[in-house]
Amino acid sequence: MTHTRNLPSILSGGSILSDELLSDGDAELSAAVEVPLSSDENRDARRRITVDDAPVSAYVPFFLSPDAAVWSSIRSREPNVRLNPDLVRTSPTDYVMLVATVASVRALDSELVIADGDAAAGLTRFASEPAQVDRMLARFALDESGTQKLVAEALVRGEVPVSALSIIGVSSIKQRERVKQQLAEAGLRTKVAAHQPWFASS
Repeated sequence: MTHTRNLPSILSGGSILSDELLSDGDAELSAAVEVPLSSDENRDARRRITVDDAPVSAYVPFFLSPDAAVWSSIRSREPNVRLNPDLVRTSPTDYVMLVATVASVRALDSELVIADGDAAAGLTRFASEPAQVDRMLARFALDESGTQKLVAEALVRGEVPVSALSIIGVSSIKQRERVKQQLAEAGLRTKVAAHQPWFASS
């Protein structure tokens, strides 16, 4: 998930970049993030906590559900320690969903890590080996309450090409046409779909 004002730079660059790549001394890349989503505290924690000797900030984070807890905070405009406090003034329709599958990420030969909670939290457990990843995902699937996948994260090392996305979800037909135009201008052909339930206020 990202703010619509961040989308043009993602599309023009062709990839979703990790925080580490965005902040790696390139002022132009850092400035491209018009609307930061993470709180300063959460971002700093992700730069300190490591997974297999790399900081969490070296990974692109994905939710495992369109009803993820952090996204629900934005939809309900409730403060969340993980989020930039300014986001309480935004609307769910100000965002887009960038959707990928585990299979599409693995096809990139990128390192995939699953976290069973906030990747910046001290007690979160990580699965990085393929077999471990599969076991953790299976555990989430068998969780009858469905709560585990609402707090879990999928982390992809480095960057995720826009071409690897299966769909870009938006809140309205008008937004869909705008994003399709931005994709065309960037020479990309990712599918865009308007799915209002994902963006309804919670």
